[in-house]
Amino acid sequence: MAATSKLISFPAELVLEVIERLPFGDGSTVSNLARTHSRLQTILSSYERSLVNSFARKELRHAAVDFPTKLQGFRWLQSCVKRYDCVDDLMAMLSSEENALPVRKHNMGLVNTGLLLLYQLQSFDSHTAKLAFLESLPKDPLTAMYLAVNHATLTARYHGEGIILQRTDGRFMDGNTVFLRSDVEFCFAEASLQLGPSFFHSSLLPTDPPATSLSAEATLLNFYHEYAIHDWLVDLVHEGDKSVAMPPVTQGPRKGTREKSLWTTLLERVATLMQCPLENVRGAIEEDAAPHNHGLAWLDLKGKEALMSGEDVVPRLVEA
Repeated sequence: MAATSKLISFPAELVLEVIERLPFGDGSTVSNLARTHSRLQTILSSYERSLVNSFARKELRHAAVDFPTKLQGFRWLQSCVKRYDCVDDLMAMLSSEENALPVRKHNMGLVNTGLLLLYQLQSFDSHTAKLAFLESLPKDPLTAMYLAVNHATLTARYHGEGIILQRTDGRFMDGNTVFLRSDVEFCFAEASLQLGPSFFHSSLLPTDPPATSLSAEATLLNFYHEYAIHDWLVDLVHEGDKSVAMPPVTQGPRKGTREKSLWTTLLERVATLMQCPLENVRGAIEEDAAPHNHGLAWLDLKGKEALMSGEDVVPRLVEA
């Protein structure tokens, strides 16, 4: 207590110098300091922007590029830390050797940037603004977002839980199962674009109890109820017939006017830019990203900054 009393009696400049030498970490240190004494709270509030810039330079040098905002305060910096932790967790799982279809090393930077772009998409408040953002982007940022969503979907398909988990080898699927998988994975991708990487995290790395108010499974079922094609003739399926896939049974009102799908919008935009039929665009994106020397392979910081700014990457020579 005596030490605190001495500290708060120091000139504000000296107090600021002491605070700047502290690690920001998850932001709890700064929050606790603000509660310690009213003068410290006043200093932290008055010099918040300056302190945030100082902490960011030391610990989160790329935060302003990765999570652009005009309100760079302590809350923003705390959210950056949480988002980086989420992205790190996801990249560890998506690129793990235990993953059935991991992200290849040459695409790690691209997929990582795709996850950051999903946060940028999530920052828009309205669905209309999200659609406009997707429709304004060139091919390279959209490719990064597509690969992030696609790899998360593939990982959930083989390592997830609930209806997203594929329990039957694709070679032995009947037609109904194929259609069901298509619907479920479409809804998973749609939820990913609307809710961001936190949905991936809760799906692939669930906590008990769930970190959010709804579990990933409940969230996915809500999207299934809203976006899936509900034309199954369930009455024709014999009860107990395990050879036929049964769709999830959801109940409740739907929105009056269904909002246009973000996932469909992304695919349509890329198809237009690639001058490719919509039904072939997914294969075309994945084929382009397969070679270890493609134009976005081994993405560096300069390339990431271009994508985060909504621009294509300047072509560069990658050794074959």
